[in-house]
Amino acid sequence: MSYKMILTKSVTGPLREYDRYVAFDMCEKSSPSAPKDLKKSMLISYTVFVVKKAFDKTGLTKKSIMHEKILIQWEPTLNIPIDECPGEIGTICF
Repeated sequence: MSYKMILTKSVTGPLREYDRYVAFDMCEKSSPSAPKDLKKSMLISYTVFVVKKAFDKTGLTKKSIMHEKILIQWEPTLNIPIDECPGEIGTICF
């Protein structure tokens, strides 16, 4: 079963370009309202992968992406080479 989630944060690293897609990193802090008997996660880093054609439609550039708050709809992926995914969770952006 597939699911999609939403992440709204600023980009925390440079835009990286590959053959068919671009990638960038985002970080998220844990929710302050986590259940009391469960440990809160500290900081979660995400590597976001976007097809170049879709990224070009956003109008963002390597410079401007660092100054924007971005909302993405995504699902996790395990099929990206680890050297291209420095974040703890790889995400495919829709």
